[in-house]
Amino acid sequence: IGSGNARILEVSPNPAKGPINIHLFLPEWQTKFPVQLELKSLTGNTLANIFTGELESGYQKFEWSGENNSNPLPSGVYLIQMRCNNTIQTVRVILLN
Repeated sequence: IGSGNARILEVSPNPAKGPINIHLFLPEWQTKFPVQLELKSLTGNTLANIFTGELESGYQKFEWSGENNSNPLPSGVYLIQMRCNNTIQTVRVILLN
């Protein structure tokens, strides 16, 4: 991912027991970006929608509870995927519940 693209900067803590902070960067060449953040299984199934909407350029932070519809997810390895314009980035996260 080049420096001019939207990207996930950090997912912390990782491994996590409880809430997870997701730090994004959206470049300044556009004022607003359509962003979708999802939690996926290792097989690519969507398990939770973390965020869908528009964000302004710059640094953004989300806190995700580690739950799906108020139900804690079991311990395991998951993927957090960000889609923004033509960029798709996926990072692994380990949940310890």
